[in-house]
Amino acid sequence: MKKKHKTIYIYDQIGGDGINAMDIVRELDGVEGNIDIHINSGGGSVSQGVSIYNTIKQYDRGAVTVYVDGLAASIASIIALAGEKLVMAEGSLLMWHYAHTVMAGNATDFRKEAEVLEQHNNTLIDIYASNTPLSREEIDGMMAAETWLTAAEAYELGIATDVSGELKQVASVNIDVFNNAPNELLEILDLNSKSFSAPEEPTEEPAEEVEEKEETPEDN
Repeated sequence: MKKKHKTIYIYDQIGGDGINAMDIVRELDGVEGNIDIHINSGGGSVSQGVSIYNTIKQYDRGAVTVYVDGLAASIASIIALAGEKLVMAEGSLLMWHYAHTVMAGNATDFRKEAEVLEQHNNTLIDIYASNTPLSREEIDGMMAAETWLTAAEAYELGIATDVSGELKQVASVNIDVFNNAPNELLEILDLNSKSFSAPEEPTEEPAEEVEEKEETPEDN
């Protein structure tokens, strides 16, 4: 039986042990009707994120509305642009930055990887430019600066089509991967998450007192 309406939640990292493009393909299988996609993610794999974006973008059996419920950072901000409408919850955040990686190798390896990162950046700029009224130069500058946008700012720039609802819990992400995480993000994070809790300072327990007693033959 075909489904007339579908709601998909992207509430995890993109790629790896999180949400992959094939997961979205399975979610859309057999759906005939409008789709609501809710995002709460700190990002992840560029290739998986672009694949998810294209999978959603190619859906033609109904209207697609994307909701940013808490955070759409890094490649998750690309997925956020896959629908006809982008609705950001009041207090939610959108973040754009250059693609980055962690690697080991020699000078040649690093030069090749730099070229790959530049290719990723150009691809991301293309997607941002085709889905927003911003110029490539504006987008490039925002990515270079790691730009964080509130719902109101994204709406003012023409990125979001609407601001609605209340903020939901922001996904647990590692803020160490961001260069300019704003105070607004820190205020709405789940502070009980191990991803954000500061390590407890080790405390010295007082030495256990041992009562001295006289030695007896049985103790020898």
